[in-house]
Amino acid sequence: MEPNWIVRWSAAALLMCGCLWFLSMGASAGTALFAASCAILSMICISPETSRWGAWPFTSLIDSIYFGENTRERPVLNLKVARQYRLEGKLEEAFVEYQKFRTWYPDKVEIIEEGIMTLRAMGDTGTAARWADAALRRETLKEEEEDRIREALFAPAVRPVVRYY
Repeated sequence: MEPNWIVRWSAAALLMCGCLWFLSMGASAGTALFAASCAILSMICISPETSRWGAWPFTSLIDSIYFGENTRERPVLNLKVARQYRLEGKLEEAFVEYQKFRTWYPDKVEIIEEGIMTLRAMGDTGTAARWADAALRRETLKEEEEDRIREALFAPAVRPVVRYY
């Protein structure tokens, strides 16, 4: 919510008190008109929040029709499958796994670091640079995390050993 919500809700409460006060004064045309205008102004004051609350059932219905239900929690961070794909030389599959986990955990440096190394092993340095730039633009990174990302971007890329059994 915006910081001025307290002011708007306070003004709405005062206007509603004014509305009730004018209605208690008597039933003349002037007081009824002024009471109605106070009620309308109070509703205008609280409309930013109430419109979101009122529209939520309709927008969630439309979202569920177009995008389906997404009631799942984010999966546990487990990079074993992606690492195994990298060891086996299945770099595209490994990168797909890193992309999936990056959508669920965008702040985890190890996902970004290993994704960059996988992209560089695939030979896709442009996408690796975009991943690194997006990660380095975050202000929440610590200095050692930035160093890990830069090291993953600029260290020599080593292709995984493909074992034939």
